[in-house]
Amino acid sequence: MNKYFLLLCLMVSFTILSAQRPIRRPNTSTETERESPKKTIEEGSAFKDKLWYGGNFTLFFGSNNFESSFAFGLAPMVGYKITPDFSIGPRVEVIYNFYKTSITGPVEKFNLFSVGVGPFVRYKFFNVIFAQAEYQLEFVQRPVLTINGDLVKSTFNNNNFFVGLGYNAGGGEILVLYNLLEPSGGTLNIPISFRFGFTYKF
Repeated sequence: MNKYFLLLCLMVSFTILSAQRPIRRPNTSTETERESPKKTIEEGSAFKDKLWYGGNFTLFFGSNNFESSFAFGLAPMVGYKITPDFSIGPRVEVIYNFYKTSITGPVEKFNLFSVGVGPFVRYKFFNVIFAQAEYQLEFVQRPVLTINGDLVKSTFNNNNFFVGLGYNAGGGEILVLYNLLEPSGGTLNIPISFRFGFTYKF
């Protein structure tokens, strides 16, 4: 793992340790009351109450004299509220990319897919504005030029670390992120991405 993933873990650990602990009252209940099914159900409900759900849409288009790319993606996510404003959780992303190029002469077209998975942390402030940091392990397909001058589809593994701000109101959200680990080697690679999506109980 890299230093950005370690930084993300430290942020989560610090927030958990600094969160206010509930006040414990003297236990005067009997053994039967402590082990009652009702208490178990209430504890399970308390956990569910701290969960929120969402998903993002990724939309991208870029072009120049030799190549163009159109990408669309979906990404479900689940958050757990450590505090009312601070959340952690997992996120999974699947993106389809239609890529067209004439860099080798004739126009060639590719249907490319990428899958990303990783944890995120999110802090909400001003009610509708939030900050997010996210580590992602990505498996992405890209066209590669061979020694013979042919373009072939190949799969690569990338480590991404996104930081950015978002706006969430009425269950809908817009998020702008900067990838601190954007891989080099392509004229269409840019470190900024835009996500559009929704949340429930955030």
